[in-house]
Amino acid sequence: MRRKPTGSFDIDLRTSFGENNRKELDVVVNFPITESIAAKVTHSAKRNGGDYINNITVDRRENEEDRSASAIALLATFGDNLTAHYIYDTEDDDSDTPALLNISTSRDQLCIQSGTSEETCGFAEEVPQTKSKVLTAQNFSNERHYEGDYQTLNLNFDFEGYEVSSTTGTRKTAELSNIDWDASHVDFYSATRQQTYIQFSQEVTQHKQHNEKLAYSFGFYYLDFDYTLFQEEFHVLRALHNAGLACCFSADDILRTNSTQSGDLQSIFIDGTYQINEQWIADAGLRFSKR
Repeated sequence: MRRKPTGSFDIDLRTSFGENNRKELDVVVNFPITESIAAKVTHSAKRNGGDYINNITVDRRENEEDRSASAIALLATFGDNLTAHYIYDTEDDDSDTPALLNISTSRDQLCIQSGTSEETCGFAEEVPQTKSKVLTAQNFSNERHYEGDYQTLNLNFDFEGYEVSSTTGTRKTAELSNIDWDASHVDFYSATRQQTYIQFSQEVTQHKQHNEKLAYSFGFYYLDFDYTLFQEEFHVLRALHNAGLACCFSADDILRTNSTQSGDLQSIFIDGTYQINEQWIADAGLRFSKR
C-alpha cells in the first residue's frame, strides 16, 4: 500500500467476508499520467464484524467497525536530477468505542465506601458483572468519530555535488469519542472527549560523498503544531465524594477540562561517517534544537 507508483497500469484487489457480516476491501491502482509522471490510488475499508458483544442494558451490539482510508500518490521524474513524490492520505473512522466488562467486586474500596448495591458490585470474582465475556452492561454512549488528512511532499535533487532531500508534511486530525469507564449499568464514570491536532513540518538534508572514505550530511528541521482538548467527565466527582475522597461537590457536578497547546521547534544537525577499514566505520553527529 505504501510503495511508490510503478508507472505502469495494474490493479490489485483483495476482498474478504466473515462472521457478523464482516466485510473488508483493499484496492490499489497504478497508472501512468505522462512519461514522467506516475500515479497510484489506494482505498481500504472495513465494515462490521466486531459486534459480537451484546449490550444487555441498552439492547445494542458493541464493537462494530466502520472505517475507511484512501490515498493518492504522484511520482514525477524530471531528467536525472529531480524527483518529486507527493502523497495525500485521508481516513474516516466511525467504529464504536471498544466495549468494557465490569469486573469489580463487592470488596472494591469504591463500592464499599459508596454504598453501591450488590447488583452493581457483588458477584463472583472470576467473571464479569454480566456473567459472560460476550455480554456487557454499559449504559453510556459508545459513539466515536475520527477523521484525518495528511499530506507529504518529498523532493530529491542534485545541487553542486550535494544530494538534497526536502520533506514537507502537514497533518490534521479531529476526534470525538464517548467512553464508559465503569462498564456498569449505572453512571459511575463516563466521559466525552473532543480533540484536534494540526501540524506542519519541514526538513531539508544535504548529503555529500566527499571521497571513498568520508561522507557527511547536514540540514535543518522545523515543526509547528496546535492541539486542543475538551473533555467532560460525568459523575466521577459524586463517586469520589461518596467514597470520602473529595468534598464540596453536588451530585450533578461535571468536571470539564479545556486544554490548548501550541509550539514550534527548530533544529539544525550535521552527521559524518568515515570508513576506517573493511570492518570499522566511525560515525559522529551533532544536533542543536530550540523550542
